Amino acid sequence: MKKNLIALITVTALLASGAAVSAEDNQSALTEVNTIQENVIIPSYISNTVVVKETTDDFISVISAASDDSEIDFTVDENTLVYDSNGNKKTSEDIKTEDIITVYTDSSLPAPLILPPQYTASVIIIEREDGFNVNVDTFLKKNETLVTVSNTLDLNIAEETVIVDTDENELTAEDIENKNLIVFYGASTKSIPAQTTPEKIVVIGETEENTGELNDGEIYETTVIDFSNIGKLMANGIETDGFYENENGVLMVPLRKITEALEYDVEWNGENKSVMINNGIYSLKIGENSYVKGKAMPIELDAAPEIKEDYTYVPVSYFSEVLELNLSVSTDENEKTLDISE
Repeated sequence: MKKNLIALITVTALLASGAAVSAEDNQSALTEVNTIQENVIIPSYISNTVVVKETTDDFISVISAASDDSEIDFTVDENTLVYDSNGNKKTSEDIKTEDIITVYTDSSLPAPLILPPQYTASVIIIEREDGFNVNVDTFLKKNETLVTVSNTLDLNIAEETVIVDTDENELTAEDIENKNLIVFYGASTKSIPAQTTPEKIVVIGETEENTGELNDGEIYETTVIDFSNIGKLMANGIETDGFYENENGVLMVPLRKITEALEYDVEWNGENKSVMINNGIYSLKIGENSYVKGKAMPIELDAAPEIKEDYTYVPVSYFSEVLELNLSVSTDENEKTLDISE
């Protein structure tokens, strides 16, 4: 495949404004959290959904509705796979102006230390209004089904499920265990993980990390972050106070403070207490454990968003599982610091 450069303005993940998320900061005293361990499983791929505004022979310029000054470059090479959301194989030349595309990049690769950031696109999905939901991840065996390494989607393979490799050669259900897959699917349950019968599966390669089997819900050899006894919260290198453990032991963090530190924007609807992110690509509603991400079924997390002293709080897993940001914990002089970054 001819090499191209995809210049992107990211779809930003953003924070609500308005009375429900803008009261004075009075959480500074909450610097010690005693919470149960919460597991965050890092997905194999990180996705960004953006709108194509201009194409040339060398790059595709993309801008989000929320911002026009945050650019990312996605390089495309002969290993980059392009499909539409109906499961049809495409090439980078099929990406046109005004197309909505979702770009998947390898989460194990280090973040670039250049501006604008430059990533290698592993998979590009051209979104169609009548298309399927799409999930790109490592799928491990769990009893008689396959589940993503991030434990968000469980596959029930049917006889009519189309299973192919990247050259569209037919494969069998035995060929997809512990593999990196592109999964095209319709409806799914609201359970955790969500369950679905896929329409089409494309095997895109062997997994080098996170291998193993899932038995009785246990995940082996995965990345786990311990959020117990966090003493400091950082967002993009900026210290952010105000976090607490809810009645169920879930670490809750302030949405506005974190996203403002990351220079994001958001639309807050005070009438129905909801947050619309990037014109509805992401959304949430206070009190409802139903986090919307694109065309996928709503995601349930460890807790619903809630308001505390006029701030909107979400479980810390919202930033990794929905907004797909990076979470890390470090210890310095006996103090544990949680950092959330792009």
